[in-house]
Amino acid sequence: MKPNILVVCSGNINRSAVAEQMFKDKGYTNVDSAGLGKGALKGLPATKRIMNAYGKYFEHKSKQVDFLLVEWADVIYCMGSGQVAKLNKKFLTNKARRLANYNIADPHFTKEYALSVVQIKKEVERILCELE
Repeated sequence: MKPNILVVCSGNINRSAVAEQMFKDKGYTNVDSAGLGKGALKGLPATKRIMNAYGKYFEHKSKQVDFLLVEWADVIYCMGSGQVAKLNKKFLTNKARRLANYNIADPHFTKEYALSVVQIKKEVERILCELE
């Protein structure tokens, strides 16, 4: 049985949004994404910059992590170690871990959208290989 995967970043408009879409594009449907920050509540679309870096337009509206999503998820992949600690503490769980063995920088601040896409794609492909 495929585990339910939740991908988390700060605002759910760049990193976690594109990671969710990458899983879906590979045929993995038990996936969702959300953000830990208050901005995630705004229901914003994924940024055009992350979609351009990915090379594909996709529908997405940001949302904030909540107890229902955490309960639904079997595993939660975060973009950074700070997010892992915050999520596990806030929701009293141990499901969260980093997507990679390093922090994937937020392109909202670094402007390195293409680099984020490359890093996330590598990790999504690794995870999918492990699940097979």
